[in-house]
Amino acid sequence: MHVLIIGGGTGGMCLAHGLRKAGVSVAAYERYGSRRDGLYGYRVGIDPTGNRALKECLPPDLFDTFARDPRHFNVLTQSLRTTATFELPEGRDEINSERSVSRSTLRQVLFTGMDEVVHHGKEFTHYEQHPDGTVTAHFADGTTATGDVLVAADGTRSAVRRQYLPHAKIKDAGITAIATKTAFTPETRALLSDEVLNGLSLIFGTKGMIGMLHVMEFKWDEQGKPKNPADTALLDSWSGLRFDNTRDYINLSIWSADDHFPEGTHHRRGKQLVDIALESPSPPGRPPPSPCSATPSTR
Repeated sequence: MHVLIIGGGTGGMCLAHGLRKAGVSVAAYERYGSRRDGLYGYRVGIDPTGNRALKECLPPDLFDTFARDPRHFNVLTQSLRTTATFELPEGRDEINSERSVSRSTLRQVLFTGMDEVVHHGKEFTHYEQHPDGTVTAHFADGTTATGDVLVAADGTRSAVRRQYLPHAKIKDAGITAIATKTAFTPETRALLSDEVLNGLSLIFGTKGMIGMLHVMEFKWDEQGKPKNPADTALLDSWSGLRFDNTRDYINLSIWSADDHFPEGTHHRRGKQLVDIALESPSPPGRPPPSPCSATPSTR
């Protein structure tokens, strides 16, 4: 059996690792031109189900590369006053627990060791089924690939799904989120308590705003060198670090119903988004984070 996976995101690449580990022939087709493209996104929480899948499918050294467990869960006001904090137990089960990861770093981890599996620059256009049960994927550059199974792992606006389930509609959840990255420096570190620094914080703001604040720290410094000598061997063996653009940062995001934001918020960037976020009362003297992007939440 030969499996074609359309899309090189988290789900598609986890599946590719798992199939290859099981001895199944697999090829993944990614629309971005190289590993250095598409390195966007912020923190993502991997729940226990996803965590178990990654642990089972990835080589052990890759699984140990990207994750960080928070030590506290906090509830904050808009002015960052703590209303509740819960210390999470140390030595939690690394498998059956949630992990906080950087999307960009997870992407590089999943591409590691898969050069013969992943085909970059392949924008899927349509598929064709044959009488013998095989299926051929067609790409924008005029090339094709034929296999026994075709898997749609190309995201919310899947081109595979549009053809296979043309009646399926994307329904907007009616939520707008503004996400930011702020460099984690001695100056920004000083703004955070130890619980916030080492935890995951839920923020209840005014006017129906909700926020999330999380510090993303990595095993490497600004120069890409191991912070802890104990991680030297692990990082030296990880070729993905050459492509990774992530450095320690503070991830702050806010979200609410669409009608709480001006029309066209989804198309704005940078300072325009900071200004929109600051229309609600905010702590005086706090520097606006950057860069920013806004994305509609869809289901």
